[in-house]
Amino acid sequence: MVDSGRVDAVAGWHISAVRVALARRIGGRVVYAFAAMHEGGDDTPGVFMLGERPVNQLLPATHWLREHLGARRWVVVGNDYIYPRVTASVAQEALQGTGSEIIGAEYVALGTTNFDPVIKGLMATKADGVIMLLMGQDAVHFNVSSPGPG
Repeated sequence: MVDSGRVDAVAGWHISAVRVALARRIGGRVVYAFAAMHEGGDDTPGVFMLGERPVNQLLPATHWLREHLGARRWVVVGNDYIYPRVTASVAQEALQGTGSEIIGAEYVALGTTNFDPVIKGLMATKADGVIMLLMGQDAVHFNVSSPGPG
C-alpha cells in the first residue's frame, strides 16, 4: 500500500522486531509513528518513536528499590529479540557506579510457556530481583510459574 501511494502514514503498537521489519520495508517513504515502549536508538528516517523508553522507567525504579528495599543485584528475564536484549544492555551500562548491577540474564523464545527451568536457575542466583522483559502471554506464564517472595 505504501508502494502504491495509498498510505500517507503508518502507526504501530507492537514489538520492536516488527518495528524494525516495517521500518526497513517503509524506508522513510511515509511517516511511521511507533507508540509502544521501546529500547531507543532507532534513527531510521521517518520513524517517530513516541513511546516510553525503559531507561526512563527502569532506572528510577531500580534506584528506588535499592534505596527502600536494598535490592542491588538484578537478573534479566526476557524474550530473545531486540527490545529485551538492548534494554538489558542499556540498563547494565546505566547501572554502573550506582550500587546496583545486573548479575545475569536469561532469554527465551517468544511463545515460551514452561518457565520452570528459568525459575530454577533464578533461585540459584544471589539476585535481589528480576527485571522482566517478557511480552504478552509469556509474561503471564512466567508470573504464574514464579513461586513469589519468601
